[in-house]
Amino acid sequence: MIYEFDDFTIQWNNVAGTETGPYGRNYGLAFKGTNGTLVANREGWEVIPEKNKIEVEKCEPDYQDHKKHVAQFIDCAKKRSFDTDCTIDNGSLCAKYAHLGNISARVQSTLVYDDNKKTFNNKKADKLIKPNYRQPWKFPKV
Repeated sequence: MIYEFDDFTIQWNNVAGTETGPYGRNYGLAFKGTNGTLVANREGWEVIPEKNKIEVEKCEPDYQDHKKHVAQFIDCAKKRSFDTDCTIDNGSLCAKYAHLGNISARVQSTLVYDDNKKTFNNKKADKLIKPNYRQPWKFPKV
């Protein structure tokens, strides 16, 4: 998937289940910039310079990040708090862009999404934005 924004472009490749991630890792993300690439996953991160423009930097994992993340979420749920490190807004954006890519793949078309109107430039794609519930269930209104 390619997501084009005014100031940047995101290219998303999903290779889940193949254990083939960027730069020899089993999984993760690569953020490519002018001076180098930031490669990150739950095991740590590394900045790989572009032709010696910057110094190599690394962060070694403590292997507790995921455990801490889950524990913090459960603590917030028990306290009925929304003060999580990974906010609802952040999770919403991640889910939105995953769904936009899935919808584009399902209709096999390049799409333009209007975030204000919550519609695509494609009627078939519009029908996939929200699920159709069977009776007596209804899609929640916020």
